[in-house]
Amino acid sequence: MLKRISCFWVCIIATMLLIAAGALVQDEVVASELTFAATGQPATLTVAGNGVNVQINFAAGETPWLAPFDEDGNPFPDGNYKYELRTQPSINTAALKEAEEMDDDRTVEEISRMEQEQMEVQTGSFEVVGGSVVPHERGEDRIPGND
Repeated sequence: MLKRISCFWVCIIATMLLIAAGALVQDEVVASELTFAATGQPATLTVAGNGVNVQINFAAGETPWLAPFDEDGNPFPDGNYKYELRTQPSINTAALKEAEEMDDDRTVEEISRMEQEQMEVQTGSFEVVGGSVVPHERGEDRIPGND
């Protein structure tokens, strides 16, 4: 009987500790992947940190996302990571090629300027903890390796 009561109290105390620990991290969003808003344009996601350097290309209209695994399926090591999501605006490649062939530097520069104006870049950081992704708040970017 004493053994049952002891197990009961151990379970109750363990549950209370787990609840208390959960309350300490309830403001953090923990997920198995990061998902970004679809850009409508082709985009490239670059992730770096803890010896990991990954670049993933997404087609126009495809929703950019990242699961914390490398190309071989190995999980990212725990730690901080930085990301950059860069759109690749659609340009009139035929017009650019024609301008280049005609040595029309002004048109080439104008097309390049328009491409740069349409390009969008989003940067941020996140942490991997036990295989889960914890996004950092804006302004809370952490430099990989400076944990």
